[in-house]
Amino acid sequence: IGTDDLTYVDRLREAWTLSDVSIVTGPSSTPMQDQALFTLSDFFLGNCVSSFSAFAVRYRTARNQPVGFWTLLAT
Repeated sequence: IGTDDLTYVDRLREAWTLSDVSIVTGPSSTPMQDQALFTLSDFFLGNCVSSFSAFAVRYRTARNQPVGFWTLLAT
């Protein structure tokens, strides 16, 4: 997961129900490293309100690569 708010990592892990997919995050990264990961991954799952996601989706869509969107409901 690429995020500027690490509280989302724990929330996403709690909400995730697919047992064959892991939620991982690495050490601090730069915005360019995040974009490289987003655009070169096998599948990109983005947040529909994120400008970073928007760039990755446009890039991937132009190359016919799979994308999806998610959101966390307010609690």
